[in-house]
Amino acid sequence: MFIILPLALLPVIAYASPTPYADPIHIPLARRAPAAHDAAYYASVAQHLRGKYGYGSPSGTKRDSADFEMINQQSDASYLGTVNIGTP
Repeated sequence: MFIILPLALLPVIAYASPTPYADPIHIPLARRAPAAHDAAYYASVAQHLRGKYGYGSPSGTKRDSADFEMINQQSDASYLGTVNIGTP
């Protein structure tokens, strides 16, 4: 109870004391001109992204695919199969 009373009076004390208000600061906004890039710049950016994400390289393809057997359990919506996770 001793701590609650001063916290309850805090808004009253804050509004009772006069506070000087500062003038607002105005900052003008200016739009920058877009950078002029040629076709060689965009070709180098495209090449960088292809290397970054492995587009067109053999390492970016699916590494392993295998057939697996699925077992239908009693002709309802339940199926059973094996799943391999991780690297061998």
